[in-house]
Amino acid sequence: MFDKLGSRKYVVPLLVAVVIGCVMSLMFYPMANMDIQGLPFAALSLDEGVDTPQGTVNAGEAIVESMTTAADDEDGTESPITWKQVGSQEELDAALENGEFYGAIIVPESFSADQAAAKQAEAQAALAQAQALAAAQAAAAASQGGLPDASVAAGAGAGAQGAGAASPVADVQAPAIKVVIDNAKSPLVASQMKANIASMFQQLGVEVDVQTIHTGDDGSSEDGAAAANPMAGMLSQQLTISPLIIMSLVGAIVLSRVFKTKAGVSKAERWKSLGVQVAYAVVVSLIASLCVYCMLLWVAGIETPMANFVLFMWFASFCVMLLFIGAFNLSFPVGILVAACVVLGGMMCGVLPYEGLPTFWQDWVYLWAPQRFTAEGLRAVMYLDAGVWNAGSLPLLITGGVGVAAATFAGLVPAKQRGAKAAS
Repeated sequence: MFDKLGSRKYVVPLLVAVVIGCVMSLMFYPMANMDIQGLPFAALSLDEGVDTPQGTVNAGEAIVESMTTAADDEDGTESPITWKQVGSQEELDAALENGEFYGAIIVPESFSADQAAAKQAEAQAALAQAQALAAAQAAAAASQGGLPDASVAAGAGAGAQGAGAASPVADVQAPAIKVVIDNAKSPLVASQMKANIASMFQQLGVEVDVQTIHTGDDGSSEDGAAAANPMAGMLSQQLTISPLIIMSLVGAIVLSRVFKTKAGVSKAERWKSLGVQVAYAVVVSLIASLCVYCMLLWVAGIETPMANFVLFMWFASFCVMLLFIGAFNLSFPVGILVAACVVLGGMMCGVLPYEGLPTFWQDWVYLWAPQRFTAEGLRAVMYLDAGVWNAGSLPLLITGGVGVAAATFAGLVPAKQRGAKAAS
């Protein structure tokens, strides 16, 4: 075939290299240009306030109000976090269970009172230290002035009493704000925000207590390396979703080519060919599911409930294979187009959060990408103890339904008629 190209065949390797470079650039463009903005976080103040000589002080409400009303940066860029105030602990718990927020901050009931007590303790400690220092200086001066030893001992005793008085008040700890991070919403965001939010409040002089929820079964390899790796959540998605989609695509291409319907065959033969492809797809998708489970376990050392994981990934792979089989049975160019859109356009939608995707991916890809729904179902299985039917199952079923519709059309209309309709 290449001999027919003549001297132009030497250009083919260069052209292939350029095409592969463009393809890989498109696939990883969202990750290379990730700019997380507007992550929804909840803010809840349970602070009951404290009465002071200056009046009632409620530091918790002030903190929440300042966070929820803060404007964007002066240069017009959106903040990485968008805070939304909620009214009760029950409302917050329900929102976190529904995946509405990536996390939340909770100001405890006694925050203002504890803060006032801590400030009072600091003042008392400073006063006690000053008294102890003054007593020590007086004792030293008396010793140099030749006062009796009893007077020196009395001064030293007063200094010791002052130092001893400082120790109880110094034990009073500053109040802490509780920070909740939802790992099931996005492991990538959870690993980043745990450190960032804590650092943000500590710079303001506020102590924080960070808690991660929906961690699922953290059992991993015996040495605990995977559990300690903050990128384990992202790695679990990379080692499952991308290989699953690739294996589903390759399986669909092979089945549609091996059991391709020949031109001029009867409708019964076309249906038989499609039936054989679907039957093999059931087996191939199961093998793909088992393969990604083994990769997750043996490569990343991450353990997860095998039954629900394998069954859901089997379901996801089968639905995606139906989409590809339907497209390739319509025509090979249509199949290539669908495969390019799914693999190149949607691959990062299974890893990155919506708020971190470029605008084009948010508006035109995220809505339909099978990787997104596979990731949602995968997180539900791994972190929420969900079964096969979960948040990602219905969209994947619709994806498979589109493939069935395309395959049905291919079975009803012969290839020549489809080509004639396309030309007209």
